[in-house]
Amino acid sequence: MNLTQITLVILAISGATFAIASWRATRFASGHGACKSRPVYYGWYAALWCALPALSVVVLYLIIEPRLPDAVRNPFQTGGHLGLVTLLALTLGAALTFSQRRLRPTHNSRRSIERLIKNGLLTCSTIAVF
Repeated sequence: MNLTQITLVILAISGATFAIASWRATRFASGHGACKSRPVYYGWYAALWCALPALSVVVLYLIIEPRLPDAVRNPFQTGGHLGLVTLLALTLGAALTFSQRRLRPTHNSRRSIERLIKNGLLTCSTIAVF
């Protein structure tokens, strides 16, 4: 698998997670009364919890992999990024489980999404200044 395919798989799984979480939040609203956030925020929360850790693993792999000694790097290259795919599968599975367990009608997903976006913008502006 090349990096384009890996990124597309991450985005596809995150999209499916968005749909599942939005659907579950809609069911919460119909069964338990009012939720703290709209269903779309629950979807974004779950999708970002899947996408961001997986994309972070890809970036770290791209930074670390060229610096590995040949004895360590060769098993990774013979499988065509097999180590990266395995690590991504574990990361996506853990992130998906974590995000789905956090979906409750009492969870304020909107506040979590807004905080994440605010911190991301702050990080980007800090990097731009330095």
